[in-house]
Amino acid sequence: MHQHIDNKILSQERILQSIRLHPPVQQIDGCQQQIQRLENQLHRRIAQKLGQKEEAFAKQILALESLSPLAILSRGYSMTFKKGKAVLDAADLQHNDTLQIRFQKGSVHVRVEKQENWIQGQLFDDE
Repeated sequence: MHQHIDNKILSQERILQSIRLHPPVQQIDGCQQQIQRLENQLHRRIAQKLGQKEEAFAKQILALESLSPLAILSRGYSMTFKKGKAVLDAADLQHNDTLQIRFQKGSVHVRVEKQENWIQGQLFDDE
């Protein structure tokens, strides 16, 4: 029993020695400093990741804008419609069909007078 008490005393003395060498206040201060460093690192990484995502998003917006019909019109192209539907093939048109041609600024209504079709890079008349 004496041995057991001696062991307990020795154990308690080691704990006291450890507390003297590393007081809890110092340990708490060290932990708080580590928390602050980790928090700063987290903020930097979040800002960096956010910047990367914003840059990727801006690139996607530019890609989409370049494909939009309005962007195509701004480059000098036009869109042609017959009864509200886009005309993709001159063969779908008849003499005297009324068309709407949309430009970047405004539109006009026209009537088909002559039809020409492109086949394998060559132009020929449908008359």
